[in-house]
Amino acid sequence: MNIIIKKLFMEARLCDSNQGLLCLDAVQGAGKAARETYKTYVSKTLEPRNAEMRQTKQSGYIALMAVLITGLIAVSITTSLLLLGTSETKTAITREESERARAYANACAEEALQQIRSSTGFTGSGSLTFGADSCSYTVTGLGGENREITATGAVNTVVRKVEVVISDINPKIIVSSWQEVVDF
Repeated sequence: MNIIIKKLFMEARLCDSNQGLLCLDAVQGAGKAARETYKTYVSKTLEPRNAEMRQTKQSGYIALMAVLITGLIAVSITTSLLLLGTSETKTAITREESERARAYANACAEEALQQIRSSTGFTGSGSLTFGADSCSYTVTGLGGENREITATGAVNTVVRKVEVVISDINPKIIVSSWQEVVDF
C-alpha cells in the first residue's frame, strides 16, 4: 500500500506542479486508504494554497481600485490647476489691455491739450491710432477759457475714459481736474 500512496503523491505533485490541476485520475485505481490519504494531502496542501491565491486576488482588486481612485483624484487636481491657470492668464491679459487703453486715453487727452496750446480757441475732436488700437478725444468750450476734454482709449473690447477740465488757457494751461470716468 505504501508504494501506491507514494506513487499517488508523486503523480499528484507532478501534476500539481506542472499545471496546477488535481490529478483525480491517479486516485481512481488506488484503494480506499490511498484515496483517503490523497484527499488529506489535497486538503492540507492544495486547498490552503488555493485560498491563499483567492486572498491574493482580492488584495489585487483592492490595490487596483486604490490606484484607479488615486488616479481620478490626480486628474481632477490637474484639471483644476489647468483651469485656474487659464483663468489667471485671461485676467492678466485683460488687465494689461485695460492699462494700455487707459494710457491711450491719456495720450489722446495730451494730444487735445497740444491742440489747445497750438490754437487757444480750439474746440472739436480728433483721434490717434496705435496699430489695431485707437483713442479719440473731444474738446468742448465751457465758456471763456474753460474747456472740457473727453478722451476714450480702446484696446480690443476694453474701453477706458478720461475727462479733463481746464480752467485757464493764457498765459499757461491750467488743468483743474484730470480723472478717469465711467461715462461722459
